[in-house]
Amino acid sequence: MMKNLKTELLKLKSSSAMYMLISSPLIFLAFAIFTALFAQGQPDKNELSPYLSLTFNLWPFFVIPILTCIVANSLLNMEIKNNHFSYYKSNNWSINSMIKNKIIVIIIGFIIHAILIFIVSMIGNALTSGAPINPLLIFVTITLILISSLSLIPINFILVRNTGVFLAIFLNLFLSILSIITITMTKIFGILPWSYIGRIPLITLSLHPNGTLLSKSSPFFNDLHALLIVLIVSTIYFVAFFFLNNNKSWRIK
Repeated sequence: MMKNLKTELLKLKSSSAMYMLISSPLIFLAFAIFTALFAQGQPDKNELSPYLSLTFNLWPFFVIPILTCIVANSLLNMEIKNNHFSYYKSNNWSINSMIKNKIIVIIIGFIIHAILIFIVSMIGNALTSGAPINPLLIFVTITLILISSLSLIPINFILVRNTGVFLAIFLNLFLSILSIITITMTKIFGILPWSYIGRIPLITLSLHPNGTLLSKSSPFFNDLHALLIVLIVSTIYFVAFFFLNNNKSWRIK
């Protein structure tokens, strides 16, 4: 098991997927530097900076869904290009085990990605506003977003394998926008991963899915009941799709 996991880690390390996971947070840092150079005036130091508002609006709704599709596609193409599926079958090795290990290593990759997002968030906030922000609050927000978004990894593996990466990205963007407009702020926010992921910044930062800040007196802020729903539903989604990823769902005969 550990040997196979190490093999998948080496594949991830040598793939373009790892490059995307590491380099994508730099986009937010580049935006912070650009803003620091050209922005006029200073934001209200008692509120979340515009930079952090943008980060925690774009990252869960758009960056994570798109990245999971790109990373899944990169690893799938590596297997297809090198004919690894046939090699596994000819040696009577478990393809299902390989698939599960791929999901696990992508989780590890996204943990590294989330750590970089935390670092970039703190640096970007200092560059753009200098407004005091609790690092623990940002860390908790990022951690909860990461945990709640893990279900997108097995979901998008199946989508990419069966529909192709471009259609999978389109479906993710459509469901993210649908969630922003109609679902995340409602009582049925737990119905889709794309809608409950965006609920986290609303709970921890009082950040509306449309990017505006709500009052700290808002019922959505510090809503522990909603947070519990997010954690439970995201776990159910992850476990269900983790086991749905197999040689049948990947169409490997």
